[in-house]
Amino acid sequence: MITNDDWDVAKAVCEFLKGFFDATNYLSAYEHSTSPLAIHKLYEMSVIFKKYEVDELLGPVFAKMKEIWKKYFVPMPNLYCYAFVLDPRIRFRGLKLWFQMLSNNIGFDYNSSYDGVWESIVQCYSYYENKYGGPVQEIPNFSNSPVGRVGQISTFTELRHLRPQPLRHQLLPPILTN
Repeated sequence: MITNDDWDVAKAVCEFLKGFFDATNYLSAYEHSTSPLAIHKLYEMSVIFKKYEVDELLGPVFAKMKEIWKKYFVPMPNLYCYAFVLDPRIRFRGLKLWFQMLSNNIGFDYNSSYDGVWESIVQCYSYYENKYGGPVQEIPNFSNSPVGRVGQISTFTELRHLRPQPLRHQLLPPILTN
């Protein structure tokens, strides 16, 4: 006979597996880019980890699953980080916040992932600047364009010395407020 405890275990396992199933289906789409969404889905999974890590019965199972997580997502793959940073709503400050939230839920340190992404983007800009030059370039005025004005493209020399400032308040990224 199935007890209430058995049902609780089945419910928790189903919730966790459903999270994996939903993330896999969502990120397997082929009609739109999914890389920027990966960290969002990983965060959703981390919430489930946190919820069940103290469970008497499921705690050991989730501990083993966290080790598998560590194999694939610590450090966070750079592709996910680049796509996340290039989202104009998130940028570097948002990535740092998301890494803090992931770390709180899953217990792994993502500082090296953040620093690695920062350094590689600085290297990319340095490469671009060295290859194409560093002076300010004028954008031609196209009266029929949606922009329709002359602007400037500045160089990224100062990027090497500029680090994002810490957030003054904790706001959930836009995806969590929906």
